[in-house]
Amino acid sequence: MKPAVPGLGGNRVPHGARAVEQLRSMMGELQIADVSAQVGLGLFADFEELQHLRPMPHQEEALSEMLDQLVAWAGALAPLRARSGT
Repeated sequence: MKPAVPGLGGNRVPHGARAVEQLRSMMGELQIADVSAQVGLGLFADFEELQHLRPMPHQEEALSEMLDQLVAWAGALAPLRARSGT
């Protein structure tokens, strides 16, 4: 099994945050670490031409926090990935 850390994000539709919480619960059962920060991004509002991420100003801080946590966990799990050869 590969040591993994997903960054979970939901879209801005109703119940998107609830879907992320359900996924977070399932990740725990699979013994996959996840980061606590989350950000809701809209496909049309936060992506340019539906391809390039351009978060709205009020989303930048939450996105940065989530990515910082993701990088920290990835670094912490690097020795485990090295041992497993992944």
